Parts: sequence; C-alpha cells; structure tokens
Amino acid sequence: MLMTFLFAAAASSGGVPQLMNDTNLSELCSTNATSISRGIRVGTCSGYILGALDTQMMASTELGVTPAFCLPPGETASQVIDSIRRWLRANPPKGYAASSAVLHGLMQTYPCQR
Repeated sequence: MLMTFLFAAAASSGGVPQLMNDTNLSELCSTNATSISRGIRVGTCSGYILGALDTQMMASTELGVTPAFCLPPGETASQVIDSIRRWLRANPPKGYAASSAVLHGLMQTYPCQR
C-alpha cells in the first residue's frame, strides 16, 4: 500500500517514480516508529531486502552470473533480513540506490570463499 501511494504520487506529479536510495531504505528499516507505522515500515524494508536478494540470486542461477555473495546452507530469509538491517545501521548511507546498498551488505556479510 505504501509503495502504491508512492507510485501514485509520482505519477500524479507528472514524473516517474524515483529509485529508492540507501537513505530511504535505512529509514524504513529503523525501528524508531510507532507500533502501526513500525509494522508497515519494517514489512516494506523486509520485502525490499528479499526482492533485492531474489533478483541477485536469479541472476546467478538463471543467467549464469557469478554470485557476488554466498549464503550459508540453511540461512533463513529472516536471518538475511536481520543481517542486512544490522549492516544498514553500521554503514551510513552513501547515496547508493537501495538495491546497491543491499548488494553491498550481502557481499560484505556473506562473502564467497573463492
């Protein structure tokens, strides 16, 4: 619903939706909001992280791209979300697109042993 609102607002202003950046994602993933707002924000944060993760994993499995990170066997979606939320708190925004920030977090948190 929040994303629908954001896209509708961008469309009604005559522009195209802007990419989410690492500052926006860090704010969504913070827990400094009220209980109802917190649920929406954390849900949006979690969905964004999992969407970026899924896209990266699809690129490596279906397109043959060398993986930029390696999840350990048995790592759950919840563990990945928590890891990236911790990474976002520990790494101030740098002006990246949010998907790039998630990728950087995945690469630093789950490096491949090559």
